[in-house]
Amino acid sequence: MSSDERLVLPGLRLSVVAGQVWTLAPLPPEVLREGLGVFLVHVATGINLNVRVLPAGPRLPADDFPTASERFFEHQWPGPCRMTSFSTDVLREGVAGVFDDSVPSIPGAIVREWFLLEGTRFVNAATYATERQWQEGLLDDCEALLHSIRVE
Repeated sequence: MSSDERLVLPGLRLSVVAGQVWTLAPLPPEVLREGLGVFLVHVATGINLNVRVLPAGPRLPADDFPTASERFFEHQWPGPCRMTSFSTDVLREGVAGVFDDSVPSIPGAIVREWFLLEGTRFVNAATYATERQWQEGLLDDCEALLHSIRVE
C-alpha cells in the first residue's frame, strides 16, 4: 500500500491513510457483527488500535458535542481522565482522553481514547501503551491516522 492510498475499514463506511504504518488485523466476522469495530495493528510496535462507530442518540447527541464527549468519557476507564480538544483538517470536532495506569494487568500502561464527531455519528478509537511507546512515535501515528478519516 502506498503512503497516500486509502484503507477502507470494513463495516464502518470509513477509510484512513494507513501507509506503511498500520495494517488491518484479521478478525472473525462475528466481531464486526458485535459492533466492536475494526482493529488496526501499528507495524512498528504491534500495538492494536480499535476503531468503531457509535450512533448519535439521546445519550450522545450529535448537536451537542461537549455533552456527548463528557458522557462518553464518564465511565470509560477507572481513575481520572485528562481531556484535550482537537479539530481535524476538515474541521471535525474531537476530544482525546488519557487515562494513566488504567489497565491493572499492565503496570504503567496509559490508555488513550479519541472521540470525534463525524456528521450524525461518532468515531471512537482506543489503545494503550507504555509512556516509552507513546513517546517513540505511536502517539503521532495514531493522531495522523485519525486526522485522515474520511466517510466512504
